[in-house]
Amino acid sequence: MKYELRLEGVTKRYEGHTIVENISLAINKGTVVGFVGSNYEKVSLFMQLLAGEITPCQGEIYYKDESLRLYGQVPRHVGVYISDIGFLTEYTGFKNLKYIAGINEIAREKEICEAMAFVGISPTNNRKVLRYSDRMRQKLSIAQAIMEGQKMLLIDAGVFTAANEGNHADIRKILAKLKKLGYTIGIASEKEEYIERICDEIVLI
Repeated sequence: MKYELRLEGVTKRYEGHTIVENISLAINKGTVVGFVGSNYEKVSLFMQLLAGEITPCQGEIYYKDESLRLYGQVPRHVGVYISDIGFLTEYTGFKNLKYIAGINEIAREKEICEAMAFVGISPTNNRKVLRYSDRMRQKLSIAQAIMEGQKMLLIDAGVFTAANEGNHADIRKILAKLKKLGYTIGIASEKEEYIERICDEIVLI
């Protein structure tokens, strides 16, 4: 069986702390898996590990049959939601996504508009990101992570926290829609209660 994501004997130590040690797991297509750790820093670093931003000390991470260590970055079918993505605040949401889309030249205006509409933001909204609420920025980040036709989504630990608990219900609704469309989703959180309702499985790290 080809898994969407597979870890084999992965160990990561960072600044004298063990993030994970000899962890092995496999995630099937269309599954929503939550990664829960003892603190925010630990789960955030774990997601950076899955996103290829930091490398394991030992072991291998595979997306389908592609080694993350070999390719150096996640495959194009994987979208990464970073809570502090750093949008250009003087641009509108649409203009931000169009600028980002220019990097890979995959998403056209049609796909950008569809992704924005999917998360509940009008592509014709002329409000600058500077004036976006935290909730709208989170939705825009999801649109960015799916606009190129990705079918797997990694969600950073900064999304489901106590500080933005008021936004959780809206984000869960969007993720539930993606789940129905067959997306594979990995969600990080320091508290299981924030994500357990949307997850098929919880992995303690």
